[in-house]
Amino acid sequence: MTKKKILIVDDSEAVRSSLKKIILQQNSDLEIEVCEADNGTAGFELFEKKQPFALIFSDYNMPNMNGLDMCKKIKEKFGSNAPPMILLTTQSNPDLMAEGKKVGVTAWVIKPMSTKTLIQIVERFIKNFK
Repeated sequence: MTKKKILIVDDSEAVRSSLKKIILQQNSDLEIEVCEADNGTAGFELFEKKQPFALIFSDYNMPNMNGLDMCKKIKEKFGSNAPPMILLTTQSNPDLMAEGKKVGVTAWVIKPMSTKTLIQIVERFIKNFK
């Protein structure tokens, strides 16, 4: 069975580490590989190199390229082959959220996110990924 890959893009190492730990512990019955990047540029490059991914979690505010621009770039290049993209952010600006939806962001989740919400997102998208 091929491992299902999740990409976590956040400039906070603590956030990436916490998300990875929860994802792997709560989904130990699934073959999951978690890849990490610390900014949108590195995230996009990693996505291109290691695709296909089943799911992307990204922060919004990061150096070099923000999460929204990274998601837009992935959607523009990969179209319907782009995986679900979840923005995890402290930004609750309705205009940014609308722009996210327009460029293909699947969900906009305000930090801090509960473990339960994270598990539900992973289960929803990973278990349906072929």
